[in-house]
Amino acid sequence: MNHVRRVVDPPPATVFTVLRDRRWGWSAAEVPALAERLGWRIVGRYDGGTAFASPPAEPTVKHRVAAARDQVHYVDIMLTVRVPERTERTEAQLDAAFADLVAEAVGVLGPVGGSTGGPVPSRRWRLPYGTVVVTRTSWTVSATWSPPDRRWAAAAEAGGYPPGGWADFAARLRDDLRGLDGVVLLRHGSRIVQLASSYGVLHAEVVADHAAGPEAERLSTAQQDALLGLGWRAPQPPTDPNWTCPPLRHPTPADVDAMTARLTATLRDVLAVERPGHLLVESWGEEPDEPLDLAVCR
Repeated sequence: MNHVRRVVDPPPATVFTVLRDRRWGWSAAEVPALAERLGWRIVGRYDGGTAFASPPAEPTVKHRVAAARDQVHYVDIMLTVRVPERTERTEAQLDAAFADLVAEAVGVLGPVGGSTGGPVPSRRWRLPYGTVVVTRTSWTVSATWSPPDRRWAAAAEAGGYPPGGWADFAARLRDDLRGLDGVVLLRHGSRIVQLASSYGVLHAEVVADHAAGPEAERLSTAQQDALLGLGWRAPQPPTDPNWTCPPLRHPTPADVDAMTARLTATLRDVLAVERPGHLLVESWGEEPDEPLDLAVCR
């Protein structure tokens, strides 16, 4: 007997489509219009704007719109009805429901942008109009929708997509590495190459697969061998959970050239980024909400 029942009013694919396309100001005054768009009925409202809403066909399901001072902080959406008890069978059924709902989300929202494992696994998508996290707890599978990450939005608005081909990208990246003071993330779907430099020390990492990540998103044996061949060191948890290379301390021009070649080959040849324009570049320095002025994005 399956104790995990999906909420189908509206279907999850419809919910994900609204989360992808809905453009709004995240104010409590807009919540009734959002509820109407999702076919929900508001069944409770509190000072500050927090509201609970239910599908007419499933009044026991309560979605939460958390707000304070008339500003919405997040929307918790139940994708499955809470299981009546916690057993090995319900754990396995929740695992299956989580996998199915993540697959549906990928079909609407695109590649997963981040994941966590452990007893409460989750998958995250950063979208232009909000961040969506699908989580599997011991009792249910839910989606949390929150305002867009300001660094992501700022990077996108600043033109955070590299122009030109790989030779042009490498030349621009070399310029950035010479004077980098801050953090840079080069994103391609769930893949991330991250750089950080301060006080003359440059670090570079390839974010590793999470043990609970979807099989299709994990690095193949050939990709892992290619990373080793480029001089990356395999993850050594818990101290080094990602692929790393020796930090460059006050790097020379030759050091920067070698790092540029390694990073370009990693993105192009190992992670199969077809062209630089498919990357999203996030960056920040002392001001976490302000992207750096990077040559790769000009």
